[in-house]
Amino acid sequence: MKPLNGTLFGSFGNDSARQAGFWYNHSASDWKLSTDIFYQSNDATSPINVTDKYGNTGLAPLNSRQIGFGLSYHYGNFSLKGRFNQFATGSAFGNLNALPNIDGIQTIPAWYIESGYHHKMTESLMLHTKAGIMEDGWEDEARLLPPGTYTGITFPTGYWAYLDFSTRLLYATLSATYTGIKNHKIIAGYTQKYEDMIDMSTITTNKTGGSALVDYTLIAPFINVGAACRHTDEFYLSDTIDLDDQLALSLYLGGTKASHIDFQHYTRGALVYQPHRQHIVKFMVGNNYRLPSFREMYTQNHPLRTGNPNLEPEHVLSYEAQYLYKPTMSTTLGINLFYLQNSDQITSNTPNKMYQNIGERTIQGFETEFRGSIGENDLIALSYSYISGETVKENEYTDYLPYASSHMIKWAFSYALTPQINAGIIGRYTSEKDRRPNDTRNSMDSFTTLDLILGWADKKGFYLQGAVKNIADVIYRYPSTPSTYPDDYPIEGRTFWIRSCLKF
Repeated sequence: MKPLNGTLFGSFGNDSARQAGFWYNHSASDWKLSTDIFYQSNDATSPINVTDKYGNTGLAPLNSRQIGFGLSYHYGNFSLKGRFNQFATGSAFGNLNALPNIDGIQTIPAWYIESGYHHKMTESLMLHTKAGIMEDGWEDEARLLPPGTYTGITFPTGYWAYLDFSTRLLYATLSATYTGIKNHKIIAGYTQKYEDMIDMSTITTNKTGGSALVDYTLIAPFINVGAACRHTDEFYLSDTIDLDDQLALSLYLGGTKASHIDFQHYTRGALVYQPHRQHIVKFMVGNNYRLPSFREMYTQNHPLRTGNPNLEPEHVLSYEAQYLYKPTMSTTLGINLFYLQNSDQITSNTPNKMYQNIGERTIQGFETEFRGSIGENDLIALSYSYISGETVKENEYTDYLPYASSHMIKWAFSYALTPQINAGIIGRYTSEKDRRPNDTRNSMDSFTTLDLILGWADKKGFYLQGAVKNIADVIYRYPSTPSTYPDDYPIEGRTFWIRSCLKF
């Protein structure tokens, strides 16, 4: 039978939703080429009206559009790959806690190109090099405040903003893999990065009132573009050790020195024990960090948040234990226990709206999952997760996690009605979510959703699938923080999709 090297797919649904794309692989004796193209768009709005902080009511724009293109080429030991992606979405709930215009839009453009080369020095030593360039950014074109008077300033046609910035990342990596020591696989590497904000513009309605647009790019930019740059050096060393046929150990350590930020180290360790084919036990521990973003460090001239160039990275310490039981090749039962300790968390929810390293949080819980079959024609998946925690921010203390569900249950069942037709049901239950201690509103309600799916496929690689998601039309909501919207953000109700795919 001729191998299938490509896929052509498409779909459509409510809110004028549509998707289309393809991927294709071509291989020869010494080279390989892969490519893919993807497009999706919809005209969605919030399923119900929202009322913003200022009493304005209407539908929030949730429309989106995405275009993506990728290319990968391998020739011998050389590789070259790149990707372009542009995602645009409705401004939804605005940047100043106000309902934006229906065609307000935010765009995230990005692209990268990367080349690599590996060379076998000896039977046990392999060298790898990699270098690339990446650019991404953010653009906003929307009416952030409707017509009216706010804090004593009048905007007859509303307050409009046209904002954008672009960042560039240059990076290069050199690493070596060594297998000359029995039962060891050692990898050592060094990565150098340089990040820089290369473009920014700030054009808004005159901040003193009226309807005229003013270019504030030089006199009052929304981000300090001159300071937004960072040079980073990272070193890492790992070793995977096969202690015996049943026991393996993985160790990883590294460190990063970024300009304006103290040296940061991270370590990870994992122990895997498999006394029998059906039983697997894993233990994992590690610590890591997140460097503050340019927006957290250098935002300025913004009424709701101010950057802080003296921020420290966020840190996390994690412990995890997992047990898997596989009585058959198609049946798995597992449980995963975890404990996380976060510190130096970055937030702008401070009295002066400046980003600060405030707060510590612990999170603990477990996840359990079953996948298997009762008969020859069905597949069952069932999972349950539980989390709890404690949060400390300044003098505030909570014994729960704000805006987090303690209980979540997911289930799925599919059945092959015929060799070509398959039907399925997918469900989810999410428990209520508590709010921050200073938020007097009731907890967010729990909800349950069900999806129905019916699909048909032939032996030649073509399938057609229909799905109704959230058949009970439960309104999904995201939490709105205090002083923004009186009620939570309604995101989605009932939707449907028709999908098709052809493999060739």
